[in-house]
Amino acid sequence: MERRVILYVLVLTVSVSVNVILVRRLLVEHDIRWFHIKGRNGGSGLSERTTAWQESSSQNSSMDEQVIKPIIEEALRVTPKNSIETTSETRNKKTNRNGTLATHSSVLPEAVSTEHPQAPWAFNVTAANRFRAELEVATMTLKLFVMTQTNVKLNGSVKYQTGTGYFNITKDLYSWLPREQLFGYKKYGTCSVVGNGGILLNSGCGKKIDSADFVIRMNLPQMKMNYTDDVGKKTNLVSANPTILRDRFNSLRSNADKEAFINYTWYYQDAYLHISAFAYEVFTKLSFSGYETIQNAKGKTTNASMVFGHPQHLDLATKFWKGKYKIKERRLTSGLYLAGTALSMCRETRLYGFWPFDQDRQGRELTHHYYDNVTMSARHVQIRQHAIPEEYAVLRGLHDRGVIHMTTDRCSS
Repeated sequence: MERRVILYVLVLTVSVSVNVILVRRLLVEHDIRWFHIKGRNGGSGLSERTTAWQESSSQNSSMDEQVIKPIIEEALRVTPKNSIETTSETRNKKTNRNGTLATHSSVLPEAVSTEHPQAPWAFNVTAANRFRAELEVATMTLKLFVMTQTNVKLNGSVKYQTGTGYFNITKDLYSWLPREQLFGYKKYGTCSVVGNGGILLNSGCGKKIDSADFVIRMNLPQMKMNYTDDVGKKTNLVSANPTILRDRFNSLRSNADKEAFINYTWYYQDAYLHISAFAYEVFTKLSFSGYETIQNAKGKTTNASMVFGHPQHLDLATKFWKGKYKIKERRLTSGLYLAGTALSMCRETRLYGFWPFDQDRQGRELTHHYYDNVTMSARHVQIRQHAIPEEYAVLRGLHDRGVIHMTTDRCSS
């Protein structure tokens, strides 16, 4: 089985290598140049390898054959005649920032306007299935996205994603975990992955976002009613970075802090709050406090549930994206991590709010987040762990291939 998987990955690598090299080299060079912050965003020169997982090869070599076999077979299945082989009629043409055709083909422009008639986008079933299968083999999202009673053992241990430490799986922690994985492979038809970029403000994208079968948000974003038209109100899964509990809710030290946190989660309805309790040792205790706070209020003042991300999944995803596309950054952003996760869980993945530039297509100056007043240019000077333009270039390349859909303009006038 391992030989089949290796052969499959090699075939995929050869088939997309030329496209990947061209896309990444041209896109990154152009976007970072337009970004005006080359060398200042924290991405350049900050590369590090995560520590290899010290587990037996029988645990990590591949997924169970009965799980991976249909995935590989589906990805390699002959494409039906009516499926889409190209992402648009203008596949070999380039568009500039305003969506008009570019005359200089040697410089790849910003992301094509997904709404512009000269740059139509179409879902490429074949490309999406192949990339999804490759990603699933590498990251094992189906098995490892959330810690469960099937992927950890009582009285066993789990390795932190950073450093060399381990955490023992106590009886209490084990009882907090769901019995099985909550999110299946291609379980949902369409998914909206909503970034927090300032480009969403006054975008009118709320209805399109909410029309998806499953909506993923990140880092506990503001969801007040005055943002509904732009970002929607539906949430099924939202990441909860432990630093937000520390900075925004005072590490949940007092009852007032916990009450503020609970009231804040009201906007997420009955969503799952995904927290990385085992990325850094320093945040485990705080993550547990967040879980207990949610559980004590569940069914009373909140309907949300908190789940723990498996550190091995985060590590595998980091190795996949940084290794495949040579992204030089300390850590993946929540955006790229969850976009990749959605590709496994969803047949069609649509991204909103992913735009790392100071201005939008109309020249409007943007804030870092749609809900704050910090400008993009000011914020990027502070970013040290992420290479946001490089990640954006990778996602844009997947958009151009029809694997995912990126909305990088207003959804309505």
